[in-house]
Amino acid sequence: MALNLPDEIWRDIITPLLHIPDEQFSFGDKGDGPFAHTRLSTSEILVVCKRWMRIGTPLLYHTVVIRSRAQAQALADALISNPPFGRYIQKLRMEGGFGQAPLKFISAAPNIRELFVSLDIWSDDVVSGLCGGFFKIFPQRLIIHHHLRVDNSRRNALWKDLLISIRRWSTLETVEYRTPTPVYPEKFCELCEALAASASSVKTLVLQSCPFRYFGHLASIKSLRTLRSPNQTVEVAFRIFARMHQPDLLHLLPDHGRQQNPPKPREPISEGPQPIVTAGSTPDYRPMHSAPLHQRKAIWSFIFSFATYPAHPNVELLTREDMPRLVTCTDPSDKKRTALRKTACHLSLVSRSFNEIVRPHMFRVANFQKPNQWKKFCSLLQENRDLAHLVRILYLPRELDQWDEYDSHFNFLLGSLTGLIQFLGAPKIHLRHTKTLAKTAGMALRDIQVSLSALQNKPEKSVDLGILPSLESVQWDMKWNRTYSAPQSYLDPQPKVTAILPKLHTLDTGAAPSGDTIAIFAGIRIPSLTSVSLSGQTAESVDFLYLNGRTITEIISWYRPPYHWLSLCPYLRTVTIGLPNPMQLHELFQDPDGHTGHLHFCKLNLNARDWSIEQAMNNLLLAFRLVNFSLFPSFREVRIDQFEWPNTERDIRKSPSCREFALLMKNAGITIYDSSGVTWRERARVRRVR
Repeated sequence: MALNLPDEIWRDIITPLLHIPDEQFSFGDKGDGPFAHTRLSTSEILVVCKRWMRIGTPLLYHTVVIRSRAQAQALADALISNPPFGRYIQKLRMEGGFGQAPLKFISAAPNIRELFVSLDIWSDDVVSGLCGGFFKIFPQRLIIHHHLRVDNSRRNALWKDLLISIRRWSTLETVEYRTPTPVYPEKFCELCEALAASASSVKTLVLQSCPFRYFGHLASIKSLRTLRSPNQTVEVAFRIFARMHQPDLLHLLPDHGRQQNPPKPREPISEGPQPIVTAGSTPDYRPMHSAPLHQRKAIWSFIFSFATYPAHPNVELLTREDMPRLVTCTDPSDKKRTALRKTACHLSLVSRSFNEIVRPHMFRVANFQKPNQWKKFCSLLQENRDLAHLVRILYLPRELDQWDEYDSHFNFLLGSLTGLIQFLGAPKIHLRHTKTLAKTAGMALRDIQVSLSALQNKPEKSVDLGILPSLESVQWDMKWNRTYSAPQSYLDPQPKVTAILPKLHTLDTGAAPSGDTIAIFAGIRIPSLTSVSLSGQTAESVDFLYLNGRTITEIISWYRPPYHWLSLCPYLRTVTIGLPNPMQLHELFQDPDGHTGHLHFCKLNLNARDWSIEQAMNNLLLAFRLVNFSLFPSFREVRIDQFEWPNTERDIRKSPSCREFALLMKNAGITIYDSSGVTWRERARVRRVR
């Protein structure tokens, strides 16, 4: 049946796939443009069948974006071989000069109505072809992009020929001068002079920025009717300038002469029958009065949970994304959280039944931003011990240990919260506190995210946490709160923790500048552990993997994975390295004893902070050339954080190792992703003419 559809329907189906929105075509802000990371290949659409190619070709050539010399040459060759294609081009975006090819395809495209020209031209870019093409077309809309502070003869030649063309373009109606900052104010003056002497009647001018004292040059453009700007401050500044110096320019603003917020007309009162009053507005009405008591409580409880909980009511544990909502009231989301708590307090005063229903939700999350809140909450629990078991999630701020009576209140709180399931503890606590917490809430506790203090008056040599049958995730890092001149006698030797953790699947011990916090857990056998985060290549890390390596599928390391990870973790799938040493990358895929190869390892995450693009690629290229990928049959993905592929022709030419590394990994069947999730895309090259 699809084969019988008319071309008009197929055109409507294909158009969204090939259409380029105007906000992308005219993009001129700072940073990478919308075409720097294009993932959709239009060739895949046209090669579906001959019918799709026939219908999609005019749509493909309607808007042309040129970002490299190879693309310009390919378009010129295509139009020379198929002259009718040139008539399809109506919008052209040129992000450089790109040699002599623009003259060829612009000459073959007489219907260009919108032209985008970038003045960010480097000294090695050839603009003669583009300058010659200006005299072949008569656009209606011109977009000038000028951002980089570059000044060379090629850029000046392009600007000079563009001003000459503006004077002779009789069809020009709209000019957009998109420069994020007034890089060269004199260029704006020259543009106004060209528009004033233009043979056309330019009616609309769009300015992204303009110095205040240069607004007066707009008076020379007699045909100008409208001044617009995507930046509201430009319109405000122009309004002030016009009122102070040239009131006759106020007519250029699109809202001049119109009331800003006209009042809405009053709706006439209907003379028909009055609307029926609903039951909800009746004073004697009680919602769900006829429903059973247990159903009413369940429904009201679900309603009240939305007014008291920062996440969905069905979500029992908060994530790290939810934690900033509980830190301070300066953020808008935290103000919303405060408003919700006030709403819950008001709901609890409606009636006794409402108070009983909303009380568990009000105490479900206990978080404190100020010392007086902390003291009032602890005093309330001391007066009414029955409220302590209602607390499910406890969040404590970093500065809690600096508040008055911190230790006594904290010990009381940890010894009272028997129903606690999640402890989001930012302050530096001691091991004795964790022992108290395990004794009180050990049966219900599911998630711990705390920071241990490395300095203690009486450090414990060992702590027995007992059985924690529900604990699933532990983030337990060490805060080394000492100065560099202090002696290194803190927690030496480090204490040992003993516990039975049947359901623990995630263990994060953070990154310590000295030693390895994983040593605290080195003697614990964790049968369900799948993800572990540790500092790096220490003996304690190796000892921990000897006990638990066979169940681990993910390792997050600060410097590099522990030694012997290839043999100790046979089911490992993902490795993340926070600060990889470029001189040790070649040791990543080989144990010290020479063992190499892994059947299940499939993904490697690296962080390229403080690396330049060329340095990062050279380091990776040297390391991976020594790897025998046949010994890693499941290895398919490498993700590099804090790194983005070069996406302009100039940057790609300056980083040849990017292409070499991408091709090396592609031949091995491995895909490389940058921090934005974009893979390396092979660019077209200009063929040499023999």
